[in-house]
Amino acid sequence: MTSATLFREGPDLESLLAELDEQYDGQIRVVEVNHSREGGVLGFFARPRVAVHFTVAGSDAGTVLTAQPPVAPVADSATDPLDALIAAAE
Repeated sequence: MTSATLFREGPDLESLLAELDEQYDGQIRVVEVNHSREGGVLGFFARPRVAVHFTVAGSDAGTVLTAQPPVAPVADSATDPLDALIAAAE
């Protein structure tokens, strides 16, 4: 997962998604869901666990942002390509 991906773990998927939807007001996008079992003896008495990796749209905490990168102006053929590249970078 990337650094922009958040992680939450819980006992079942439905309650976990309801909690995330309530907390982030429908702005989450689930990236990955992992099901596992925890504890027990030789597989018996193990408890199910669900892990969700998700992103939040529009958050400023390093997660997914919906803004598009600025478009560099197109240089005309009369100028030097290197000057056009420097002007676009500035």
